[in-house]
Amino acid sequence: MASSGTIDFRSVSFAILGTLLFLAVSFTIGRRLVFGLIRWTNDHFVSEFAVITVILLIMVAMALTTYLIGMQTVLGAFVAGILIGESPILTRHIDEQLRGLIVALFMPVFFGLSGLGADLTILKDPNLLLLAGGLIVIASVGKFSAPSSAASSVSSAARNRWRSPAP
Repeated sequence: MASSGTIDFRSVSFAILGTLLFLAVSFTIGRRLVFGLIRWTNDHFVSEFAVITVILLIMVAMALTTYLIGMQTVLGAFVAGILIGESPILTRHIDEQLRGLIVALFMPVFFGLSGLGADLTILKDPNLLLLAGGLIVIASVGKFSAPSSAASSVSSAARNRWRSPAP
């Protein structure tokens, strides 16, 4: 999409429009298609591994679709995960097996590929290093302070709700 400091507006437009179309189709027609494929597989095969195989094929197909429109494959897999997670026929046992497979196999591959694509030599520039450090500090403060502030606000609301009225 961008090379040598210039932006290819045609590629960017194609990626944006393709992504919007992908999301629209996924959350309308795709939802029914995913539910139907999972239900059909569950009804016609005895083994639960057939359902897991269909789920993995759905994830791969959606990841490849986003790759073909110029977006990261993780978007397609994420949308597939949303649709599969909403499937009314997904059993707890299949969900646990699928989570185990994803954590043991796909997450390490994703992070390994992300690491291969990272170019840390740009951090030789002190301005970029300072910017990266600042973003890491902001993200860390947000990550660690948000849960505690949310918990304290919920705790205070719960205390006020259960406090007995004064006589």
